[in-house]
Amino acid sequence: MKRSFPAYLKFRYIFIFLCLLLCYSQEIAGQPIQATPEFQAASQFMAQASYDLAADELKKLIGDPRYNASAMVEIGRIRTRQAETELSLAMAHFSEAAESLRIGLEGNGISGPEVPKTLYDLGRLYEERLKNYVSAGETYEKLVEEHPAFLSIDKVYFHLANCYEMTGRIEDAVANYKKVVTDYSFSSYFKTAQEKMKSLAVGTSFQSGAIEAHPAEGYESAGR
Repeated sequence: MKRSFPAYLKFRYIFIFLCLLLCYSQEIAGQPIQATPEFQAASQFMAQASYDLAADELKKLIGDPRYNASAMVEIGRIRTRQAETELSLAMAHFSEAAESLRIGLEGNGISGPEVPKTLYDLGRLYEERLKNYVSAGETYEKLVEEHPAFLSIDKVYFHLANCYEMTGRIEDAVANYKKVVTDYSFSSYFKTAQEKMKSLAVGTSFQSGAIEAHPAEGYESAGR
């Protein structure tokens, strides 16, 4: 004859099963990642600034549901720290590069067509990497004064204008954007310079003389 459990026993077993399941779920969710040997190893690698090795240690925990989410958070923190460190290092290198180029140029370390090219490179370093618009502007000014026949002089005027704009010298900025538009219609910066000149000219002495270049010139220059 088939035996059957009393109803109260069935409910008891179900209750016990649910309690065990709840405890296991809490255990999975609440395991501290800091107690794992992988986290300890990662911490040691971080102390040595070995970011990739630290991340590799924590990646070993991604397949474990107890640590998956925590491991991803820690890896994110490692990569953030790594990026900040590498960015600081890159900025230090850019600063050293700019200083070395400046000293070398002042000491006549190069000659001929390499001089304006290196001055242009120095200006771009100051402007785009170090955001030192004053030093960049001074470098471009020197380039315009001493090497007016430089092959990329249109670009020099454009970058000089940008440096003036960034330092609040709007009249000077407009004047140099206008220089690109009036004298260098072939320039790849023609259309941008024209737009900049129009937008900045309002309220300056150049407002009434803002140039309306023929649209074809803009399209033509875009392909150069």
